Amino acid sequence: MNAASQIQKFFPHKRFFMEEQKPHIRKGLSDFFYQQRDGINALSSVGVIGLHMVTGPLLGFAIGYGIDTYFEVHPWGKILFLLIGIAAGFLNVYRDTQILLKKLSKKD
Repeated sequence: MNAASQIQKFFPHKRFFMEEQKPHIRKGLSDFFYQQRDGINALSSVGVIGLHMVTGPLLGFAIGYGIDTYFEVHPWGKILFLLIGIAAGFLNVYRDTQILLKKLSKKD
């Protein structure tokens, strides 16, 4: 007598193990979990893309602000590094979307 049948003897109304269930139910559950995992991966990718859109310009502005106060060349450091930060943010977004598109085309 294996462990599954012993547990089933004490708890006849519960199904504790996937191998005891019908194959079509098991397949349906695994498909559901795969879809859920894919959805979470897509949401995390979108979150990273949004984070890149915000952090690039903020970091550029912060560096520009530091350079402005150190060299006293107000607004030029902020403007220059803000533009560099915006360009870096868009470059990161472009790279992330290319990686995401490759993953999606690989699945199909």
